[in-house]
Amino acid sequence: MRIVLSTPPAEGDTWGIGSFPTLGLLYLAGNVRSLPDVRVTVVDPYAEGLDVDQSVEKILSLSPDMLGVTVTSQNIKRAWKLLTRIKAARPDILTICGGYHASLFDRLLLNEIDDLDLILRGEAEESFHELCR
Repeated sequence: MRIVLSTPPAEGDTWGIGSFPTLGLLYLAGNVRSLPDVRVTVVDPYAEGLDVDQSVEKILSLSPDMLGVTVTSQNIKRAWKLLTRIKAARPDILTICGGYHASLFDRLLLNEIDDLDLILRGEAEESFHELCR
């Protein structure tokens, strides 16, 4: 299984360009790397200053089976746009959101974002590991 964990695209927000990848995504990636047949890659369009088109291209180039996106209240619209574009190109990709916004507004996001398959609430190291197994 090929997994991509990602931040939403920057889309004009230059604040985070050049920053380190989100620690939560790195924890999740490290937690599943030891699973057999799991290849996980962290993609950070926010830190790289990528727009949605560049983000979609980079993620799809990795041929993921699963895409996890971290969501905050500040980046929810960019995350939504990314999920919609990914699902339009590859409807078979399992899409997951996590992060504090997704944890607080899980039902709302699942009702509003048709291209979102799952939400992992809270500290997702255990639930993500189980999902990947």
